[in-house]
Amino acid sequence: MKKRIISLGAALALLLGCLYFCLDTNSVMAASDLKFDTTTGYITGYNGSALDVVIPSDIAGYTVRGIAENCFKGTKITSVQIPATVTEIQKEAFANCTALQTVTMPNQLTTIGERAFSGCSALKKIEVPYSVTSIGNEAFAKCTSLKKAVIPYSVTSIGESVFSGCTSLVSVAYQATDPVLPKSFCSGCISLSYFNIPSHITEIGQSAFEGCTSLQSISIPSKVATIAAYAYKNCTGLKNIYIPDTVSSVGYQTFAGCTGLKTAILDNEHFGRISGACEEERSETFLDCTNLTDVKILNNMTSLGSGSGKIFKGCKALLNITIPANVVTIPNETFEGCSPNLTIYCQQGSAAQTMALAVGIKHSLNPAPAFDNTAAPAIIAKDIDVSVNDMYLYFDQEPVAQNGRTLVPLRAIFEALGATVNWDGNTQTITAVKDDTTVTLQIGSDTMYKNGQPVKLDVPATAQNGRTLVPVRAISEAFNCKVEWNPGLYTVIITF
Repeated sequence: MKKRIISLGAALALLLGCLYFCLDTNSVMAASDLKFDTTTGYITGYNGSALDVVIPSDIAGYTVRGIAENCFKGTKITSVQIPATVTEIQKEAFANCTALQTVTMPNQLTTIGERAFSGCSALKKIEVPYSVTSIGNEAFAKCTSLKKAVIPYSVTSIGESVFSGCTSLVSVAYQATDPVLPKSFCSGCISLSYFNIPSHITEIGQSAFEGCTSLQSISIPSKVATIAAYAYKNCTGLKNIYIPDTVSSVGYQTFAGCTGLKTAILDNEHFGRISGACEEERSETFLDCTNLTDVKILNNMTSLGSGSGKIFKGCKALLNITIPANVVTIPNETFEGCSPNLTIYCQQGSAAQTMALAVGIKHSLNPAPAFDNTAAPAIIAKDIDVSVNDMYLYFDQEPVAQNGRTLVPLRAIFEALGATVNWDGNTQTITAVKDDTTVTLQIGSDTMYKNGQPVKLDVPATAQNGRTLVPVRAISEAFNCKVEWNPGLYTVIITF
């Protein structure tokens, strides 16, 4: 009997120990859990068991200035708050932190290193401060839960493959001043349905959107001169494209494998090839676009490639293509593997007619059948964005649309507009003051007061998920701001 009591006691102790362990899994982090280099001021490692990490601004009287290479790599942390004293997050500092969900970065941060957050598969949103000037290669690659990101206008240097493999990414607001959209920038982002290419971009980098199968349409700004190799390869959601005359070169296999593509109007100067490619690897721009039926080439183009060409190789459904007389170079292999019903519409004595006769493709001197190349409106599966004076706002509760109006968390919008806010919980009333303007509104009421004068609201302030949401247009206009809605960007744009 004694032995049995001892055994039961031991079992109970073991059970209590396990319970304590479970309760203590997310213990409070201590500064001693961090390895710290007093010479550089950089955190160099983490030995703690706490999942929620709050990095102090100083350790033993020394200011914390950065997060060193590999510092938290592969740890099980779920959140991290980085202090205002930190200016750099080095290479792979948080790489493969697969449980990391929340990162709070300071407004003094200037550098995010290569693969700093690569493989953080639980991270859903990243808020890059408007102080960051440099983002390294693959900084957020393979963050497979990431849905939304902003690259602020403060960024002057941005690496390759920053969001490569972010399979849940639906929204990227790109403001970086670098005129080249980087190589493999969003490659493999299969949920990205729309990307607004900023007007200052001059080159769309190699494989920038390769494999973005949900991408429905593209609009090429007037300053873009080069669309590099593979830029839109395997973007199977594209239905039609227009390449303007400002584009001088379209690279090797740029639209290859775009099996949803049906029509194209091309006014670029010529088709290029990737740097260093062998002579046989020229063009193949529309390789295996198996549903492409109609193409019209305009007067800016002079060449359909050189060498082996093969611009439209494997376009099995291609029926009609218009080639004007200004196109003087057309390799015989341009239409290899195309439909036997293909007709080339050309002019008497043109290079297109000569090539058609040489390879036995039907041709006509009459105008080609008309076709509609108008892009269908993209179905944008993204949250509404709000920018104030070109700075995107971050919300802990995403904006919502009600009756054609956008509602946003009250404190974030009032503070962005420079107003001070007071909340009266007893009367459910919000009061905001900026300069000589006082705005008052009550949750559930369709009347707002500006300096005591009533203003009718289309939708009242409301409470959702523990947050008070207010109509962004009415609030902003009450403080004399200009408010615009950009449907392409799905963004409310506020300026003052």
